[in-house]
Amino acid sequence: MGDKMTANDLNARLVCLAGATGFNTSFVKTIPAKPKESKHLNIPAARRPVWNLYGVFQLSDQLACDSGMNPSLNVCNTSCTAFTDDDVTDDIACLNSIISSIQPRPKHSLFLPLITLNTIMVKECRSVVPSLYFAECPSATTPMSATTQ
Repeated sequence: MGDKMTANDLNARLVCLAGATGFNTSFVKTIPAKPKESKHLNIPAARRPVWNLYGVFQLSDQLACDSGMNPSLNVCNTSCTAFTDDDVTDDIACLNSIISSIQPRPKHSLFLPLITLNTIMVKECRSVVPSLYFAECPSATTPMSATTQ
């Protein structure tokens, strides 16, 4: 996602991603591996791996949780169904763990890359500018009564 991403950039992209799911905490999306990822492993198109993304932040069953369907690092040590309920506390804790652990990788790695935030970001969210994206939001210093009148 680049070395120059700020916390505000990341926050705006995550809010945009949650909005793209319709803020639906039970949203599950299935995505096939990209052809170039499978090419390194010599996997025929019909047998390409498929990943599932869970909840409002679309956390991957390859990295974040155990779906029982795919091998997973299970960084958050939980079942993927935990991310499909209305309590997003565990989703946020997992997301924080993943973000804290992201480190730059060599450009020419030969292994199947983990699904990272950049992979799951919908196209519209990849170039979100925080100051523009949050421009119509009331500031933390603006009393709520002033924004609703």
